[in-house]
Amino acid sequence: MNTPTSKKPMSANSFELFKKQAQERVEREKAMKQQEDYRKVMKEKEERERIRMENERKREQEEEDALEKARLATLQTDMQAQKEAEKNRAEREKERRKEQERRRRQAMSTKLI
Repeated sequence: MNTPTSKKPMSANSFELFKKQAQERVEREKAMKQQEDYRKVMKEKEERERIRMENERKREQEEEDALEKARLATLQTDMQAQKEAEKNRAEREKERRKEQERRRRQAMSTKLI
């Protein structure tokens, strides 16, 4: 006996099922959106970290380059100072020999007289 009253519970049951499926779909979409947002946030975080590390490596390289440049400049200055000192020693030695030769000649000239 299919009376309209007996179909009503079935209709209500179908509506409840439809409502439940719609709610589940909304929850799945919400969960997917949250996952998508989480992935986006993590990707942005990874990108910021990558950029930070790249900048840090670049800064460290610049520091190393500056230290190397300073070391080379110091080394060059030291070498120039050593060359200058050697040149001065050679000049003094030359002057000492000239003076020694002058005195020897002077002594020889006094002996000859």
